[in-house]
Amino acid sequence: MRIPFLVRIGTVLVAAACASAPIAAPIQPSGINASFGKTWNSVVDILAERNIPVKTMDRSSGFVSAELASVSPTEIDKLANCGSTLAQIMTGNANASGIARYNILVRGDSTKSTVKVTARFIKGGDSAVDCPSNNVFEGQFQSEVKTRAEAP
Repeated sequence: MRIPFLVRIGTVLVAAACASAPIAAPIQPSGINASFGKTWNSVVDILAERNIPVKTMDRSSGFVSAELASVSPTEIDKLANCGSTLAQIMTGNANASGIARYNILVRGDSTKSTVKVTARFIKGGDSAVDCPSNNVFEGQFQSEVKTRAEAP
C-alpha cells in the first residue's frame, strides 16, 4: 500500500516541529583575578545598570536571585532555544514574549573569585514552553563582571 505524498510530507513536518534542538552545555564559572568584594560589587552594579530587579541578595552566601523579568520575542529567541520556527507556529508561540529568571553565585577570597550565572527562560503563548538557555546572557554577564572586577 502506498502512502500518499501529502501524508508523508505532513509526517515529516510534524516530526521536524516536535524535534528538540540540542541543549547548550552549561557555562562554567569564570575565574577572576580579583577579590570576592570587588566581584560582588561588580555584580551588583551590573544588575542595577541593566535594571534587573533583585528578589534575593545575600552577600554572605554570594547568592543573587533576580525577579522574573519580561523578555521580548526577539530577545528570547536570541537567548534561548524554544524549538524550531515551525514548532513555535504550531504551538502559537512564534511571536510570544517570555520570562526569564537569573541566578548568580559569587565565590572567592581576598585575591581570587568566580562568578557563575544561570538563566531559565519560558516562552508564553497558547502553551508555554520551557526553553533551554543558549548561554548568551550568562557568558556576556560573566565576562562583564570579570572585566569590571579586574579593572584597577
